[in-house]
Amino acid sequence: MNKQISKKNLFVCLVISLALIVAGAFVCGFLGFNADSTMSGHSVVQVSDVSFGTRDDATVRAVTDFYTEQLEGKGFAVSDVKYVDELSTGIGSYEFYVTGEEPSDAVLEELRNAIDGANISGVDSSTITVSYHVTENKPYTEYIWRASIAAAVAVVILFAYVAIRFRFGMGIAAFIAGIHDVLLTLAVVALVRIPSGTYLIGAAVIALLLSAALNMFLFGRMRADLRTDEMKEMPAREAVALSAQGSRKGILTFAVCAAAVFAVLAVAGIFVGLDLTFLMVGALISVAVSVYSALLFTPAVYAGIKSTGDAMAAKRKARSGYQGKAGGKDAQSAPQEAAADAE
Repeated sequence: MNKQISKKNLFVCLVISLALIVAGAFVCGFLGFNADSTMSGHSVVQVSDVSFGTRDDATVRAVTDFYTEQLEGKGFAVSDVKYVDELSTGIGSYEFYVTGEEPSDAVLEELRNAIDGANISGVDSSTITVSYHVTENKPYTEYIWRASIAAAVAVVILFAYVAIRFRFGMGIAAFIAGIHDVLLTLAVVALVRIPSGTYLIGAAVIALLLSAALNMFLFGRMRADLRTDEMKEMPAREAVALSAQGSRKGILTFAVCAAAVFAVLAVAGIFVGLDLTFLMVGALISVAVSVYSALLFTPAVYAGIKSTGDAMAAKRKARSGYQGKAGGKDAQSAPQEAAADAE
């Protein structure tokens, strides 16, 4: 029997996972997730324009470049720029995230007046207003419980789908693996202190999707293998181990491709926005967790479920066979006993 599917291996996996989850929960309970500070405490200089012309891409870039230059000329460091085009109101809003002292009213007035001499095509300076506010991170406790409810519903749906499409025991294993993978991913994110914002939900979603994809691939191969005459004669753990071993190449190939995509997006995030980088780092953690789960944890869990189910089925078969034999013996002896009584 493959040692990786043994009871000892399952125990080791459970100990490792439980230790990491408990440690992550401890860190999260005392320190919380490491809040993304890239936008926390920044002053947001908001330039609003009610002109419909601001929706032109060239005009948006011209206004963005102009105000970025103006702000940097006044000693502010612009860390990010966002443009929001509200179709319902026709207002274009440019948000410049700056570090340094909060801009005074005089500075804001200078910024507003500067657009008069800019002569940017499609921009009417009379419709421009400039204001600012300070950003604050939304506490993760305000959204984490919603994510937990959504994850619980998704895991139940995953269980029902796998149980119906494959086998009931596989559905149970997928349910356990889904919860395990999401919790372990969040625990590692908390432990390594990756800056986390609302996109922490994204990391949990990616972990659940990867868990579902890899485990369904595993169970699809396993369902076909367990129907063969060769594996029907094998003990449950040996059959599961052999099938899981045949699934490794596909699981690793999928994982490498997913990790490559996430790594590229993480690098791109350095240039387009660090929130994307942090999300992709969390996604890379979820890839590692899902592979560990699909190669070691899930097969060991299902092997235990199948072994128990096969043992119970064997007992029921033996019991029904014994009762059938007993019933046949009674039926044969009944006439003889009746004849003896008559004599």
